[in-house]
Amino acid sequence: MLRQTAEIEDRRTQSERERLEAERQRVEVATQLEEKRLQAEKERLQALAPVERERSQAEREVERQRMQTAAEAERQRLEAIAATERERLKPLLLQSTRGPSLPQQLNNSYYRRYLFSR
Repeated sequence: MLRQTAEIEDRRTQSERERLEAERQRVEVATQLEEKRLQAEKERLQALAPVERERSQAEREVERQRMQTAAEAERQRLEAIAATERERLKPLLLQSTRGPSLPQQLNNSYYRRYLFSR
């Protein structure tokens, strides 16, 4: 009976060793697969780096051109406003250049009476 118990215990021990060896091999294979996956991901990211850099540069260039276009449009808008104001004020400017200058107007008795009667 002791002999049978020892044989049973030996078989259990052997079975446990085989189970542990199979588990070790499974973990080893899983680790190798994970290392390969990580290496592939690293290579993929390294390959994408130049593409991403180019994309980023292209986006910056588009933004620079957009800002430049917006600045030019604003400059033209302000230039148009200034031209409109010049045209609107042109009659007043012409009228003031035709009449007497301000000092001459002050010497005029009408202007003196108007200013000093107050």
